Amino acid sequence: MQTSSSATTSPSKGMAAGINIPDLLIRWVCCWWLLMILATWPLWWGVHEFPTIPYVPLIEKFSPWVDPVATMVLFIGLLAGVLFPNPKTWWCIPVLCSTCWLVLASQQRLQPWVWHSGLIVLSWLLFSPRTASRWWLVILTTIYICSGISKLDLAFAHELGPTLLGGLLQSLGLSAISRLWSPITWHTLSLALPAGELLVGILVAIPRTRTVGLILAMIMHGLLISALGPRGLNHSAGVLLWNISCAGIAFGLLVQHRQLRKSKRQSEPLLPKVESLQTPSRPLFSFPENVRHLVMGSLLWLPALLVLFELGAPWTGWAVYSMRSDKVALYLNEDDLQKLPPSLQKWVEPGLPEGPCADLDHLHRLALNHWTLTELKAPMPPQKSFSMAVIEHLIEVYALDSPLVALGHPSSRWSAVRTWSCQ
Repeated sequence: MQTSSSATTSPSKGMAAGINIPDLLIRWVCCWWLLMILATWPLWWGVHEFPTIPYVPLIEKFSPWVDPVATMVLFIGLLAGVLFPNPKTWWCIPVLCSTCWLVLASQQRLQPWVWHSGLIVLSWLLFSPRTASRWWLVILTTIYICSGISKLDLAFAHELGPTLLGGLLQSLGLSAISRLWSPITWHTLSLALPAGELLVGILVAIPRTRTVGLILAMIMHGLLISALGPRGLNHSAGVLLWNISCAGIAFGLLVQHRQLRKSKRQSEPLLPKVESLQTPSRPLFSFPENVRHLVMGSLLWLPALLVLFELGAPWTGWAVYSMRSDKVALYLNEDDLQKLPPSLQKWVEPGLPEGPCADLDHLHRLALNHWTLTELKAPMPPQKSFSMAVIEHLIEVYALDSPLVALGHPSSRWSAVRTWSCQ
């Protein structure tokens, strides 16, 4: 009897002695979410000159009073997630509710890392730790595959690809080598970036190659951090922190994958009993688990499908650094330029408009993205609707008489040609 008892409990003891990866990963996500909020603090707290564009205009008048409260609730909820991740998940509800309010009050707050972290916390609320961590693997795979597909075209190879590749080479001290490359070499190697990202996603998705895929994912994030960091393109801190967070998630999922494979080989007949000990049910939700899976799948894959057909918001469909979005620029003449306050005039620079307006050399371009990166520490959402709403707000507030809006339509995937029109 004693022998039977020890044989039954030994696998569970082995699992208990191992690392509790889901708990550590949710702590990791909450910790880095807090750091990313601090890195983009002006976006979440206080008054700023850059226009705030809400998803729901009706709540705009309540934002000055509610937003600070929601930000503090989000901060406290994430701190609770770091300290008390499991089994109590009450902290997920204020985190998700406050995030929803803050995003509805400002479209710019829906950064890719907010969407990613929100999906992770939602899965932690809806499922057991083991099932939630499986969803984290699915989310990571979806990000890599969708992001790679969105950039795998000639438009990326001719526009942003060489810039990212140049930043990587500069950070690695290899800029001198690149001076010998022809344009064709630059474009070909630029396409290797999204192709590699897509390959990593496929390798992570296949169980037999998952170990290699997750290792390559960590290397990929390390190279991105190098390319986008101070020694490279010097992008915003939020982007760098998100890549560090993703690298940590990939490492945690790698450790869990190897643990599960090892435990399966050692005690396959006892796995159901061991798993029940490691993934206690949470009675918070009474609706069926397949409905919860449907909710998670819809939130993850529906935006990605919309972006694939050039609909929806690029960031929620993981089209990061993609050329499949419109470019919008605002140009002002001297009279309209003088109507802007000095704090905005410093973001105006001389420059010829794009496309058919190139003969109007007396205009000045308002550098919207540079303005928001400096003031809010976060980039603008790439969709046309957001940029047009910002421009319309500026025209109305400062009574601009003859602004020129240059609209660059999405580049062709096969010719890399971007057509322009002026309004």
